Amino acid sequence: MTKLTAIKRTPIIDGWLILFFAIAAISLYGMAQVFLYGQEASYGLSREVPWGLLIIGYSFFIDISLGMALIGIFAHVFKFETFNIMAKKVVWLSMIALPVGMFLIFWDLAGPYHLQVLRFVENYFNFKLTSPIWWMATFYTLEFPLLILEVYFLLKKETKYTFYAGIIGFILGITAFSTLGFVFAANGSIPFWHGAYIPIFFISSSLALGAAITLILIYIYRYKAGEGLKEHCLKSSNVLSKMLFFVLLIMIFAKTWKFIITLYTGNLLLVQTGEAIIKGPLSFNFWIFEVGIGLLFPIFILLISRFKSIRLSVLAGILAIIGVFFSRYDLVVGGQIVPKLSAYFPKSWYASYTPSPAELSLFIGAIGICLFLFLLGERLLNLRKE
Repeated sequence: MTKLTAIKRTPIIDGWLILFFAIAAISLYGMAQVFLYGQEASYGLSREVPWGLLIIGYSFFIDISLGMALIGIFAHVFKFETFNIMAKKVVWLSMIALPVGMFLIFWDLAGPYHLQVLRFVENYFNFKLTSPIWWMATFYTLEFPLLILEVYFLLKKETKYTFYAGIIGFILGITAFSTLGFVFAANGSIPFWHGAYIPIFFISSSLALGAAITLILIYIYRYKAGEGLKEHCLKSSNVLSKMLFFVLLIMIFAKTWKFIITLYTGNLLLVQTGEAIIKGPLSFNFWIFEVGIGLLFPIFILLISRFKSIRLSVLAGILAIIGVFFSRYDLVVGGQIVPKLSAYFPKSWYASYTPSPAELSLFIGAIGICLFLFLLGERLLNLRKE
């Protein structure tokens, strides 16, 4: 087993922590808008497009949570030694990203005026077993304490209990996130979401995010490490680069068949939705950010680097993260911008959606909250020492 060199501790409060706190504070603008004027006046939503950036951000952060949990599982459950270097950090980030996603969904539900917490409790304890959202809430409610326990056992070096907490957390996490996909897939009124593709695509994108973000963490921490740790980081980045490469190939394969089926189906509304994404109002997002930046460029970069350059692997990871976000944006918005009545008109027409300043502030603030809590926990819990 490779002997790792501990990383020196840094002050708890520094410029980075202050910067992330300032980014988190941007969300106060969106909170104030909703609190003072309500959701309808604050968000760029409409009757045709009721789900916007906050739902997209919610699924994105939940995606990150599962992706990091998967990397943690590889480290301390399946005993992939190359991932041990980041085990504590990735599980900590997995735990942080989950409530950050919940933060966004809370404000999407219109905030304090509607007493959402009380309404959630009232509806939850009615035990609506046929509701996918009820099951999703149940799985996440069970998963979060297990992630806390997993972090605790990792810090205490309780290998046996970490293993069991990791296994149960993994099962609940992947079940909860695939249930989130089921919330979309069970919606027969929106053909573009309907079917088994969405839950599977959500899981594959979470693995891509997990590999990409772990690559970034390795790149950041290796410069403050000893020589033994740097060598271990290089081995880990090589494995993660290959993992990211194959996941991206799977995503290309799945996305290609998704659109072939979409465009050649007899469902006119589904065809119009596909056309809206590939040559309509979302085409720039789709071809530039989702396909080009998010899939083709990372694969090309990883191929030319032969998985040996950590810098190029990190660049590919950053591009993949951007691509996953825009794929989620195109999926959520694209499924809604074609009104159902459009199928009865000779020419397709599209509803419009642009995220409002309040939505943008809440989403940017959520990024800041996630980074702030991760860095604060990393220092308070001394997660740099692996």
